[in-house]
Amino acid sequence: MTNPSDSATPAPVLTPALLPTMGTTIIQCTPVDMPVPTATGAPKFSGSYTEVKNFLDQCDHLFLQYSVTTDDEKVRYMYLCCNHQSHEIVKGLSNYHTKEWNGLKAQMLAIFDHDCNTQKFTLSAL
Repeated sequence: MTNPSDSATPAPVLTPALLPTMGTTIIQCTPVDMPVPTATGAPKFSGSYTEVKNFLDQCDHLFLQYSVTTDDEKVRYMYLCCNHQSHEIVKGLSNYHTKEWNGLKAQMLAIFDHDCNTQKFTLSAL
């Protein structure tokens, strides 16, 4: 009597080409899906020099994640995430009015004195 497992026909080997595929859904985030500026997940800026760089980096990260491409949208969103005192300062910057995002970031870093938060020397160098 022969055992079926002794047969000469090997079992099929599943290669990537033979494996069943499952459909995947890629969710495209759009600017409409961004958190509302007052929401918990939105970046916040109170005007402190210690947080300006982190705030602008958070904005840039959100803009990439939610496919925000126009400078106008970026400037508007960032402005809405600022507190009242910061609004007044940002409104006085030339790149706010021209809606030039990279220029506005540079002006904000300068005006909110980001350099105060950047270490220039090490103790051993002095």
